[in-house]
Amino acid sequence: MNKTAPPDNGNFASLVFAQATLHGEDLALVMPKTWDETGLGESEELTYGQLIQRTRAMMTGLQQEGFGPGDRMVIAFPLSTDSYAFLLALFGLGVTAVLIDPGMGPQRVKQALDTANAKGIVGTGASLKS
Repeated sequence: MNKTAPPDNGNFASLVFAQATLHGEDLALVMPKTWDETGLGESEELTYGQLIQRTRAMMTGLQQEGFGPGDRMVIAFPLSTDSYAFLLALFGLGVTAVLIDPGMGPQRVKQALDTANAKGIVGTGASLKS
């Protein structure tokens, strides 16, 4: 892993990159996959190093697609380790994440999309059907 953190730009991503620089092998994220009557069943775990590796790859892809500071991106997909890495990539680039809850119903999702003024939309097919 690259031991150099990006410059501190005053956002949450900078803090995570700094932690990764100091604690790359430490556990950063645990995402539950299943629950049972005794509690947490399966989960996916990422170290800071793994999280930052995914985040940097996503940042590169977003930059190649022309996203940068001041842009807005609508996000409508379930939480996962990849969605956290994607959000960190957006924050790291200065892109504003506009979170849409697909559970609010098709009409309200359409209203939110119409007013988001977003340069891009990322979501699962099921979360954006209306």
